[in-house]
This record gives sequence, structure tokens and C-alpha cells, in this order.
Amino acid sequence: MEEVAPGVVLDWDREGRLLGIEILDASHRLSDPKSLSRLLLEALPVWEKAGA
Repeated sequence: MEEVAPGVVLDWDREGRLLGIEILDASHRLSDPKSLSRLLLEALPVWEKAGA
């Protein structure tokens, strides 16, 4: 796991491929927790962890 921004954690597999994105305390960080009912990622690259 790698924290890439305050409260944003990326989870990687053993080959360095992105498995998941976690937003810690998301319901507390957002003014309206229901606004995170849908997460849209556009032009998401195929990330690989540096050095993997």
C-alpha cells in the first residue's frame, strides 16, 4: 500500500499492478457523503508501481 496524497491509498499486487484505490474517512472528507455513490475515472492509465 502506498499513500499518494493525504488520505488516498493505492494498493498494489506483487507484480506492481494497481489493485485498488482507498479514500480514508471519505464520509468525513466530503460535505455530502452520498456524493461518492459513483466514482468516475477518466483516461485511467495502466499504472505500475515504480521499482516493481
